[in-house]
Amino acid sequence: MDHHPEEFIGQELKVRKAANKSLEGLEGTIIDETKKTFTIRTRASDEKVIFKELCDFEIAGNEIKGKDLALRPEERVKSRK
Repeated sequence: MDHHPEEFIGQELKVRKAANKSLEGLEGTIIDETKKTFTIRTRASDEKVIFKELCDFEIAGNEIKGKDLALRPEERVKSRK
C-alpha cells in the first residue's frame, strides 16, 4: 500500500478516476470521512459525498486507490502500528 497521511480531514482531494465519470476532476477539501466515503467541500462551497471504493484520488500529492482506504479512519491508524 502506498504511504498516505493517517488523517485525511483538512487535506485537499482531487478525484482522478471514478465509476461516475462526472466526478472525475472534482476537487475540494475533505471535511468528513467514514469507512466508505469522503465528504468534501468544493471551491463553490458545495458539499459532495464520494464513495471511496468507486474512485482513485490524489491526496497530499499522492495517488491513492479508494479501495485501499475502505477502512474506518481509526482502523487505518491501528493497521499502521
